[in-house]
Amino acid sequence: MPVPGACGKPRVVPHSRAMTNHAVVIAGAGPTGLMLVAELALARVDVAVVERRVKQDIDGSRAGGLHARTIEVLDQRGVAERFLSQGQVMQVAGFSFIPLDISDFPIRHNYGLALGQRHIERILAEWVSELPVTIHRGREVTGFSQDETGVDVELDGGGSFTLLRALTTKGIAFSPSPSRPMPIPAYPFQADTWS
Repeated sequence: MPVPGACGKPRVVPHSRAMTNHAVVIAGAGPTGLMLVAELALARVDVAVVERRVKQDIDGSRAGGLHARTIEVLDQRGVAERFLSQGQVMQVAGFSFIPLDISDFPIRHNYGLALGQRHIERILAEWVSELPVTIHRGREVTGFSQDETGVDVELDGGGSFTLLRALTTKGIAFSPSPSRPMPIPAYPFQADTWS
């Protein structure tokens, strides 16, 4: 049965445009997207990531390092040493421009790590390449539509068109980025409220 496209009319996918099914499709292979895709792959979830950059390289730097809790999470996944060997351990915690020394905190990694985002992304991408993950590089999410069984994700780039299908209505995630002005997915979103 045809599914509605972005304009609301039925969209029929020609046989030459095969659809690839995944449990989850992640749009964006920055630090957030790569960490999310790694967590899902480690949980044995069939996941694909779409990244418009052909290579993981970034221009400039957006982040300057990792905080203690992030290093702990990476340590729980067995990859913290990859980052520690590339950066400089230092006290980076602070509040209102007042440095805080956390070296006496009773945690395994009671320090931060000075390491530029381009290095963080490179190391994360190397780790993800070792996991069972499908990566679509040089491709961009150009649209999506949903029905009761999943979300169709349209990709463009490299002179071809691809259609991915996330098999649940909660199966597409967009890593936050000011340079990716995609609309919020159409399915209802419930969040806790704090008062």
